[in-house]
Amino acid sequence: SQETEVNNYEFAIIQQSLGRLYFELNRLDESEKYFVGAISLLKALYAQNPLAFGTSYAKSLEGLGQVYFQTRDFKKREKLYKEALSLYLDFNTTHKNSCQMEIAECSAIIANSLIFQKKYLEARKYLDLSFNNLVDLYNKGKLNKQNIQFGLRNLFADYLEREQNEDSLSCKTFQGGNYALNHGYAYEKYKLL
Repeated sequence: SQETEVNNYEFAIIQQSLGRLYFELNRLDESEKYFVGAISLLKALYAQNPLAFGTSYAKSLEGLGQVYFQTRDFKKREKLYKEALSLYLDFNTTHKNSCQMEIAECSAIIANSLIFQKKYLEARKYLDLSFNNLVDLYNKGKLNKQNIQFGLRNLFADYLEREQNEDSLSCKTFQGGNYALNHGYAYEKYKLL
């Protein structure tokens, strides 16, 4: 019934909030427990009504992903963020680019997890997705110049710091607060700025 749906949703949001609170307190076991509870309820609600519950479900997945980042379980984090990204992409399609910032942030985090696992080439796909959404938001006037420059610099920072010879990329050099690159994937992105 609709009343049960509302009650389950409210309970899920309470669990999600407790998950965030315990995360801030660095009580990760309790945070994980509450995020798992929220995800369980929101997954069932999402199955009944994807448009109403998709973004809340995605936020809980991201919350649990943050817990796994703190426990250094990058594979679990990556899996949860990929699931959240899929939800954002679906919602973005039906609601005309309403989740572009969420897509940009989520795909950047997936790329970061892949970089920590030394999966540099796979990370590029998610860096590109984040990059394209950030640039589109800027072109629509939803990000100012300072925000886009800061966002894009951060987007590629981990990639540049951790890039490996097998990916045949140049190394990062730091000059006057800006990245100066010789060649390679990230340099091509910076040229677009």
